Amino acid sequence: MRKGLLFWSGITLSILIAGLLLFLIGHVPEERNIARAIPHPTFDSPFIFVSAEGDSFNIAKGNKSANIVEDKRIIIEKLKSILPLASRSEKTAVLMTLEGTKTEVMASVRLPFKELGELAGGTIPEKWNNIGDVSLLSDKQGMMKLTPSVFNEPLFLKRDGGLLLVSTSENGLKKMISTVKEEIPSIDTDFGKLDRDYKNLFWFEDAGLLSQLCLLYGIPSRSGDVSFYAGWDQDDKRGELTWKIFGLEDILPGNYTESLRPIKWDQSAVIPEPVLLAAGINLPDIKGLLTDRTIDLEGELASSLKEVLAGPIVLNVSGRSKLLLFSLPGMGIQFLERGDSGRDLVRKFWTTKWSTFTPSLKSVEGFETGGAISVPMTLSGVANENIAYLGFLESGFLVPQRISYAFKDPGIAEKALIWFVLDGPGMSLALEKIAQAGSLAEKMGTDLGERSDELVNVADTLRDLGKISLVMKNINEGFVEWTKP
Repeated sequence: MRKGLLFWSGITLSILIAGLLLFLIGHVPEERNIARAIPHPTFDSPFIFVSAEGDSFNIAKGNKSANIVEDKRIIIEKLKSILPLASRSEKTAVLMTLEGTKTEVMASVRLPFKELGELAGGTIPEKWNNIGDVSLLSDKQGMMKLTPSVFNEPLFLKRDGGLLLVSTSENGLKKMISTVKEEIPSIDTDFGKLDRDYKNLFWFEDAGLLSQLCLLYGIPSRSGDVSFYAGWDQDDKRGELTWKIFGLEDILPGNYTESLRPIKWDQSAVIPEPVLLAAGINLPDIKGLLTDRTIDLEGELASSLKEVLAGPIVLNVSGRSKLLLFSLPGMGIQFLERGDSGRDLVRKFWTTKWSTFTPSLKSVEGFETGGAISVPMTLSGVANENIAYLGFLESGFLVPQRISYAFKDPGIAEKALIWFVLDGPGMSLALEKIAQAGSLAEKMGTDLGERSDELVNVADTLRDLGKISLVMKNINEGFVEWTKP
């Protein structure tokens, strides 16, 4: 009997402890995969699936974009209705299906428990006092309807344990309820196609959309589906994203996919410090797609430019240049490993477009063709066997060095089709200087300052971007890394 008493005392004590914990904590943590409530889409129509932490949906920050719904740059109107909820969540899974002209969005949202309880009780959460003028209606089955103004259209809601089920249609919400009950299958979230597991996931299935667009624009293609997968992690200091594409080779002709060849970026190039922006691409032969009008240059120069387009090309905003009395960042374009065709381009450059400046042309060490001028601006056009450089850059910065060394990142020397680096805060300061120079130049009677306000707006955006590097390994995969300012 004593053992029985001890047994039931232990059970009672456990219940009391559990009850106390529930009282103190307020809820049982939701441990289900949030995507468990998302129905499995058909592959007959395009769809987008995102499973991400709330901060990833918070694309409107600070004073620049207080109301996300009014941002006309967001193309997908239906998705905008979910964002105010998703951005306040701990994590959200969203499925958007595109069937003809009909678009439907379903989301499984993990909200803080107090806010979830307030919603289930028929009231707008207290923390949402800045969300705008919305109203919440509920029925006896626990189905709720959240109506505008901040939302583009009504949202249908229902609480299920620690999750809030959301849809832009009543029928969509019923599908989600059936999915939770395991009456219909849920979406497959196995992203094993990526190199590792990520906290945030993106999946786009085009259901033949790309092959149709190719045919529409006269590009030979075969029917087939293209899938795009991405995963990313981020914190307060940095982030990284990896993507993979499947199906491109099945719909595009071999001469298209094979012409986009990755190369090893271990050549020499002119990319002086500070590097504000730099990008490289191994461009295929596109001479047949261009005309003199496309390039908008004088005839001989346009013909020479066509001859050097195929191959590695680097764009950069780095080093220093001058315009009249103003010190500005340097910028230029360079064609690598072009030999005689690169030298011919530089000769045509100085004998046509800028021929009035050639009397003051000064040679540059290391380049046997072309040279540089410093008045009224710093302008450089130089070439040797490996580099043909055209741009606004002081001659002292025309020093070739290995690309991987320039970025202090050996990874850049790996094979890639495209690479890109950006110093957002540095580029922001440079644009502000250019805008100031333009404003002063305008006062001096020129029209250089007409777009100063636009430059300032771009500078404001870049300041918040931080530093970004992108490497597209081939047409099917790549990665992005960023650090926050």
